[in-house]
Amino acid sequence: MRKKIIIANWKMHKLGGDVEPYCHSLTQRQCRDVDVCVAPPFPLLAKTVAAAKNDDIGVLAQNVHAAAQGAFTGEVSPLLLADLGVRGAIVGHSERRTLFNEDDETVAHKVQACLQADLQPFLCVGEAAAQREQGETQ
Repeated sequence: MRKKIIIANWKMHKLGGDVEPYCHSLTQRQCRDVDVCVAPPFPLLAKTVAAAKNDDIGVLAQNVHAAAQGAFTGEVSPLLLADLGVRGAIVGHSERRTLFNEDDETVAHKVQACLQADLQPFLCVGEAAAQREQGETQ
């Protein structure tokens, strides 16, 4: 049986001063047979990797670009993430699909880019809030 994973995606919440206390609070939990990961915003990744190093908490990126390098201002490549010590990246968020028009092909390229950089991709599958509210999720 696979080990369960709990991922706390911070979205755009938390600031630099929140990183260490939050990571430390997670180590106080009695989560047996569960991997605990956090996904901070990009500016907090290095600080979170450092804070989580001794706490056995995985650090994930909230997103990743499919290209290993290039002129993609504001994007973050899988190689940069791996170099920071990030374990993986979350791809396919409903907000990324809705707000940034990411389609299945784009998400598939991101998954492949993660795998090529030895990052674990975490693929979001699901529905938009409107679909859920209208009972269309089944």
